[in-house]
Amino acid sequence: MLGRFAPARRLIVSHAPRRIFIVINSLLAVQFIFLSVLFAQSEIKISGRVVDNVSGNAVPGATVYIDGSGRTSITDGNGEFAFGDLPSGRYMLGASRIGYRLLGQVEISTGAYPASQIVILMVESPVEVSGQSVEALEGTGRGIDHVGNQTIINFRPGELLTVDDLDDRIPEIEIVESGPGRYLRIRGADLNGTLIMLDGRILNSSLTARGDISVIPIGSVSRVEITKGGDYKTRGLAGTVNFITGVDGDRRISAGAGRGDFGYEDYSIRSRGYLSKKAEYSFEGDNGFYRGNFEYIDPRDSPRVRENNFSRDNRLFWSVKRSWDRLIINLNGRYFHRQAGVPGPIFQLTPEANSEIEEREIYSSISKRFGSGMSISFSSGIIRRRADYDSPRTPSNFIQYRTRFDERSGDVKARIQRTGRIDLDGFIWSRYESLDGVDFIRPGSSFGFHSRKINTAGIGAVYCLPGIWLIAESSALTAGIRSDGGAGGDFLAPSATLRVNLDLPADPGFDISFFRSRRLPDMTDLFWKEDVFATPNPDLMAEESEGYDIGLDIRSARFSPFDFRVSKYRNIYENLIIWRKWAGDKFKPVNLSGARIDGWEASIRIKPFDGPAVFHWTGSFVAPRNRETEINHRDKFLTYRPIGQQTAEIELAYRQISFKAIGRHVGRRYITEENTKSLPPVDLLDLRIKYSRSAGRYKVGLGADVLNIGDIQYEILERQPERPREFRFTMEIERNGGLF
Repeated sequence: MLGRFAPARRLIVSHAPRRIFIVINSLLAVQFIFLSVLFAQSEIKISGRVVDNVSGNAVPGATVYIDGSGRTSITDGNGEFAFGDLPSGRYMLGASRIGYRLLGQVEISTGAYPASQIVILMVESPVEVSGQSVEALEGTGRGIDHVGNQTIINFRPGELLTVDDLDDRIPEIEIVESGPGRYLRIRGADLNGTLIMLDGRILNSSLTARGDISVIPIGSVSRVEITKGGDYKTRGLAGTVNFITGVDGDRRISAGAGRGDFGYEDYSIRSRGYLSKKAEYSFEGDNGFYRGNFEYIDPRDSPRVRENNFSRDNRLFWSVKRSWDRLIINLNGRYFHRQAGVPGPIFQLTPEANSEIEEREIYSSISKRFGSGMSISFSSGIIRRRADYDSPRTPSNFIQYRTRFDERSGDVKARIQRTGRIDLDGFIWSRYESLDGVDFIRPGSSFGFHSRKINTAGIGAVYCLPGIWLIAESSALTAGIRSDGGAGGDFLAPSATLRVNLDLPADPGFDISFFRSRRLPDMTDLFWKEDVFATPNPDLMAEESEGYDIGLDIRSARFSPFDFRVSKYRNIYENLIIWRKWAGDKFKPVNLSGARIDGWEASIRIKPFDGPAVFHWTGSFVAPRNRETEINHRDKFLTYRPIGQQTAEIELAYRQISFKAIGRHVGRRYITEENTKSLPPVDLLDLRIKYSRSAGRYKVGLGADVLNIGDIQYEILERQPERPREFRFTMEIERNGGLF
């Protein structure tokens, strides 16, 4: 049972001093800044404007990118952009900005067009947080907007290749690997406190209460919305990560392949385009295999072998969108299948153990916009997930397991919005979820069938502040309240955010947020009977949280463009659920009296002398402490949370080649509630090189990654090591204009 509920982590034991990390990144920084000075003297070759296709007004703060080169430029207040140091040739230009959609890429040839002829057209595309685009943090064609406790990241479909790209740039999240699954942690909270959503639909499993991001169709994602804590729209305990898919109107088809150490293989195909003038489609398929067996030396200096560490994943995703004048209908489907060598909720891990998970989902939405600024939408969907676990009896595994769990969930949501000086947003949401478990070895101890229904209603308003004195018109006050009913009883969750942008040099701004939220106990916490080491607790109370977030950011686009943000937060949790040993070898879920997580986050991005080098640093300094009254646990650090982590990234893009060095420092993690044992800090360095070449409608990309270049041995759990140095190679071929 402990194997299911002990949170696995991916970075822990290091045998190399932190000086290596600092020296390597310092040398790279000096080298890249020197090169930036040299390249910054080049003459500007192309320039132009980004304008609204309807009004003809300039679109400031948009990110203009040269497809396949990694080069970007942010438009100024007049919508103007410029690129320098471009060799003669043909280029495809595009643009992205929150609240807008690109009408189509522009093909140009240096020397064939004067700068005044380059015009990129965009049209408004409303987002859920209206009027609050406050910070454009652009580095590789993506925009990062911070609004209080919300972070919104925009992508071109197909640009986000892995979730690691988010982890490198966003300090509030951490990727955690547990067996073959990958999960997101927000600000030091437990994994089941993070709600994972796809297009606004919950993906967290009823069995584990966690959301595995491996099932996300990453190549179809166009926006990611991260809410730290709760708000009137989402009910994550520690926060919500919503992956939103999109079709950008471009016709493209691409195929990719990857090979690497430990049997790593990955093959993918993506296509999007038009079925008719007003019908768009998107398709994505992916097959990945990994066999991570390797030898290592354990902390007792004994040779060991990490066995049965394999996983094979298959993913399919499709989307169809049909538009009329003001009516839009979306239909989406998803399939995921995994075979893995590490079972989920089983204590003993043996070379013969295996698991199989299969998911099917279909969901749809219909939205209608009216001329008065009002819109209504309806959405619904169903998910079915089957999980089989098989762990035979062996000399090292004296208890045999063979179980099956069948999860089903469905929801219906209705929403109404009105835009104006005060934007209004209201919704009602009904969700049903069930879990049926069978123990084939001990039928009398089977989990059985359990279900529950959750009703949610929320209302919110956004008031755009008037431009008075130094306050910019983009400032806004957001307030809302959410009511949860059904299973777990009634609960009110208020939230509020004040965002103020100042009309000063460097575009400074600040925000203050407050929230309250809750999470119902897992059905496995309430009714689990499968494991002979565990006892359920049907009297568990729902976990509750409340907190605040204060942020400050500045930005400059002159000489050496830079973006900087720092935030202070506190999250207070009540009735946290943990599994504790209570009688002999038995474990039981209990409610803690409380926990408190305080922390600071900071990020800075700078492009020295507006050259080809970009430096990005993020830091998270978190103190997750136990607040229960028991003297041995009070004020102790919560287990398996890093006490601070930092990421330093240097990227150099020149013509068709880009080079990126990523260094990570992860702080100490305690592995006992009394803080008597811990895993020390670790420093890792990854290198990534990409080359792309365009010829007409075709583009070829090649990549090489070196992960854990220092070959540092570290652990994700005590006596469960992570992989040593690893090499990976990728190739992708893309055709603009679709297949035909």
